[in-house]
Amino acid sequence: MKTLIRLDLNVPIKNGNITDHSRITNYTSSMQELVSKGNKICIITHLGRPKNHDPKLSTKNLIPDLEKAWKLNIIFVPIYDPVLINQQLENLKENQILLLENTRYFEFEKNNDLKIAKKLASCFDTFIFDAFSTAHRKHMSTNAIAKCLPSSLGSTCKYEIKKLQETLNAEKPLIIMGGAKAQTKLTLIETFLESCSNILVGGVLANTFLKAQGFNIQKSKYEPELIKFCKTLLQSPNSYKIILPFDFLSCTNLDDTHYRTTEILSQNEIIADIGPKSTQKFKEMIEKSNTVIFNGPLGYIENTNFSKNSIKILKEISKTEKSYLGGGDTLKLIKLAKLANKNFSFVSMAGGAMLEFLANNGDLEVINEITQT
Repeated sequence: MKTLIRLDLNVPIKNGNITDHSRITNYTSSMQELVSKGNKICIITHLGRPKNHDPKLSTKNLIPDLEKAWKLNIIFVPIYDPVLINQQLENLKENQILLLENTRYFEFEKNNDLKIAKKLASCFDTFIFDAFSTAHRKHMSTNAIAKCLPSSLGSTCKYEIKKLQETLNAEKPLIIMGGAKAQTKLTLIETFLESCSNILVGGVLANTFLKAQGFNIQKSKYEPELIKFCKTLLQSPNSYKIILPFDFLSCTNLDDTHYRTTEILSQNEIIADIGPKSTQKFKEMIEKSNTVIFNGPLGYIENTNFSKNSIKILKEISKTEKSYLGGGDTLKLIKLAKLANKNFSFVSMAGGAMLEFLANNGDLEVINEITQT
């Protein structure tokens, strides 16, 4: 069986080295199982947001780490040529798999090009979609290709959906939203506002809510196009459930640190983290909660001056009975807090897809089209 499988190997790379192998090790057992059953496997994935075929973002660079984690021999295919792919598939030996070049090097990916998908599909018998974190984007490698081959969801994708469904069925969960990507997070807040216990807010999202309330947030980052949406939520019957920070750590250049409330935020300052009193209140609310859903840190965690309160929050979450976390920055925060995924009920590898899945009550078009074929 010749199988094309869409994985998410979009790992963070710094100075040519992978800094977090979670997305690689996440697939170890499933890849070994597929190969052990005699499948001829070809992987398609993206890596970063390349411009002009940036060689640093070639998937070829992943091969040493993939081979070490999966104990498989990987053959690199640099171009999307059906003749070459077919030839390489035919020549595959036991314990070998193919890896295609970064699909985002090519315009046909974002264009969701059905013509290219058909050519690629001619090389294979089946398609497996196992990259849940890309399920909110209709690209060639997530959507068009699934229309050209008998398609199914991979084991890690199924597990991700199962765990996220648990959060949709949770009784009065406590939601904690930070980081960026405020648009989807506002939609999620709207979805959960009636059924949740409370929603604790930090980061850019909190700044946008504060701006909507009329506070002078000075130079703090916020999303002006979402002010109207925030005002609508703040005027809803359940708006009392939205808990905003009421004290902050601010700065002017990320080197200085000041304790502030919104009333005394100085000119040209930016809110860089929630303050100690807000942190304590959030911790007390987490302590009383049975289920916590967390996405995105509450401060600018890239700077150690502004990561401590998010770490305190995360450590408190690790003590709860049920905890569901997601997002790329959340994965960074777990490492900063010297915690591990096993300290929580579930840690999603997805960010935007997790948010959209929850915001839309488990409805994602890419997933739906595959499961309904």
